Amino acid sequence: MNILILNRVKTHLLDDNSRPLDSFQGLSYDYFMHGYYWGFKNLGHSVFLNWDHSCIFRGTFLVSFPILSRLLYIFFRITQLHRLDRIIFSVFLGIFCKKNNIDFIFSELNPFVCPKIVKFFSPLTYNTQWIGVFPEMLPRGLKSILPDYDFLWNPCIFNQSIQVFPAPLDKLHYIGSSVNTAVFYPDKEPEYEFDIVFIGSLGPYHSNRLRYLEAIAARFESFSFWGTVHPALQISPKLAKCFKGWAQPNLVRKLLSSSKIALNLFLNNYDRVSKGCNTRLFEIAACNGACQILPHSSLVVDFFEPSIDLLTFNDPHDMICLIKTLLKDSSYRKYLASNAFAKSSQYSYQARAQTIATHIENTSKS
Repeated sequence: MNILILNRVKTHLLDDNSRPLDSFQGLSYDYFMHGYYWGFKNLGHSVFLNWDHSCIFRGTFLVSFPILSRLLYIFFRITQLHRLDRIIFSVFLGIFCKKNNIDFIFSELNPFVCPKIVKFFSPLTYNTQWIGVFPEMLPRGLKSILPDYDFLWNPCIFNQSIQVFPAPLDKLHYIGSSVNTAVFYPDKEPEYEFDIVFIGSLGPYHSNRLRYLEAIAARFESFSFWGTVHPALQISPKLAKCFKGWAQPNLVRKLLSSSKIALNLFLNNYDRVSKGCNTRLFEIAACNGACQILPHSSLVVDFFEPSIDLLTFNDPHDMICLIKTLLKDSSYRKYLASNAFAKSSQYSYQARAQTIATHIENTSKS
């Protein structure tokens, strides 16, 4: 099949405008799309890459002029010119898809395309979108056009009695989270060893994590917290001392490979998920270093076995007791990490890409 991947130049990457665009296609910048790109390629498909967000916001322009890009984007939103730009961009995409016999478009949280317009110019092309966030986290402008997509790929399934997704159920297809084993693999270095490491964000969608992180920071010196902290969120001086800032994937790999315990925490209101887990679950396992601990959840058992591959806890007090026990037992930590590592390869991007391709092929045949 012929596949067009619409990459996004993600906002936090624009702070480094000294890099050529090719660097933004590398492992250290977008390992999600890199994983699917090579997943589809290794399955024998022809894959096209596009880094443009619109006719104005070309990939090279976003990287070269990040501040100007943000200012123009605000201007386009205020004047509603973004609507016209999206229409024109979608026309060009549709023509490109028709000319190159594109079977389907694969994108991630991309609000810059009008699927109906692409479909008008290229009727045989399926418009698909990866939706890896909860509905309230969707980018502005995307929620209203989700019903226009042919396929919406999801890392989880929602309990419909708790969470109604803003798109028809027949458009939603569970794929599951993946790990890019070209990025996450054993890479132990002593300078990145901590007793406990946590990699993730603290903000409005992750506020439930705060009590766990504060509990660890108050009791353990060798605790390293990497990611982002929302400015409106107040954290203690001890936790602030543990916070190290943003970590690119290559650094995340070294931290997970070298540390003793890796803490995995879910987003707020994860009880609305009936199947599926976050990507970190598989990334920690793939590094075969730190043993993984996380809050008790029935979702985990679909992938890993508690007490064999990882350990779970019920509350902050339970977590602290678990950490103290694990820090005294290196052999059990290694046992857990190695068991999880042995299972991690089955959750590769190539395996997920195969599932997506099969969905498309079966639909085309019918």
